[in-house]
Amino acid sequence: MITAILSVLLLQAPDPIAAEAKFRALLDRVERAGLSVPELPEGARELEGLLTPALPKDLRDRYTVVRAQAVVLSTLHAHFIKNKGAALEVWATGRAVTGKIVDVTKRTVQITRPEGTQDFGYSELDADWVLGAIRETFPKDGDAPLLRGLWLAKGAKWDAAFLALGGVTTDHPLAAEARKRGLDVAVAGFDAIVRGRRWTESIARLEALDKLAPDDARLKTARDKLLDAMVETGKEHCRKKSKGPMQEIIDLITKHFPAGADRIEDIREAGRWIKITDPKKFGVAAVKGPPWLLEPKEGDSAFTGWLKESAEKYEGIAAVVRIPKGEETMGGLLWDDRAHIVSISGKTSTVGVYRGNRGEMLPNVFSKDIALEGRHHLSARFRNGSFVVQYNGAEIYRHEGKADGFEVLGLNAHKGKAWFDEVWLLKKE
Repeated sequence: MITAILSVLLLQAPDPIAAEAKFRALLDRVERAGLSVPELPEGARELEGLLTPALPKDLRDRYTVVRAQAVVLSTLHAHFIKNKGAALEVWATGRAVTGKIVDVTKRTVQITRPEGTQDFGYSELDADWVLGAIRETFPKDGDAPLLRGLWLAKGAKWDAAFLALGGVTTDHPLAAEARKRGLDVAVAGFDAIVRGRRWTESIARLEALDKLAPDDARLKTARDKLLDAMVETGKEHCRKKSKGPMQEIIDLITKHFPAGADRIEDIREAGRWIKITDPKKFGVAAVKGPPWLLEPKEGDSAFTGWLKESAEKYEGIAAVVRIPKGEETMGGLLWDDRAHIVSISGKTSTVGVYRGNRGEMLPNVFSKDIALEGRHHLSARFRNGSFVVQYNGAEIYRHEGKADGFEVLGLNAHKGKAWFDEVWLLKKE
């Protein structure tokens, strides 16, 4: 008797291969139907009845996208039916269209305007606008955030999908793609906000992104760019003696960049930097400028243009250095009679700091790869008892200095030519 019952149950159990084939065929048909009512919602319901955990993951992932589209489309279709005859604005084909709904079909909404009547396919409607239009009537199921995110990702609204999926735990491949692409779009858009000097908005956007992708290196880069831009703008205000706007930036940095104390000092001291235009100040044989070209004399390995006045008057030196193409020069700044050097190397494409004893080969204490084609702003300051070395505004090295600061300052070209496009000195307060 038991054997007979088992035989009947085995005969009734669905064949997994046949079940998968049936599900796959229906899924293919529903996907081909596209955004169409009632085909898409009905197809999604039929697929739900055939769905089992035993199906391959790729099929289950495809079904989840179909379900997301079905839920959104059926809600949107009902929204249009309800508002038939009413005037509204829709976003379609990248523009706003204002008119009256005169018809709703399985694939389109028909809108009449003074210019005429036009059909807009559901696939032409902006995916982000669609969710906004049905916000109040969209189902509040537990997986609603996932469905909204997949709808946006399927419509290539990567930044919006990234934000929508921020709190969703899922291994869906389209969600993973949305997180990757969405962050790319968000970071690219962030650059434009920074260029517009919209500091509060930039900080808020960055903090929101950081919560969604806390370990992403691109956000650290974006944060560094934001701080650099704020500091440079703060310096402009300092030089113009615009104390109010300068203080606003300092307050923002204090609040949102806890490690930014030194950058605040960069802002406060900006008005004390003096641009040097007389080459005689460094013993350089050149016309007024810069740019000045420094090159070792024949038989010498280096040329140093020493500051011809006491370095005690100054707390810093800075220069924009450019290495001519093909040169293997090390060009940069030195102080304390060659005991400290920061330079750009044309041979190794690096910025390096060298520190040691006078008269000896100085060991390299810091090195970083750089693109020689870029701008190279080097600076050395005496600040709070330490020598602080910066490259393009960012600190790269710091070490304890003497109580009275710099002894001597100079510009240096070693084993080749180096252009000094700008030269600055920081006078003491």
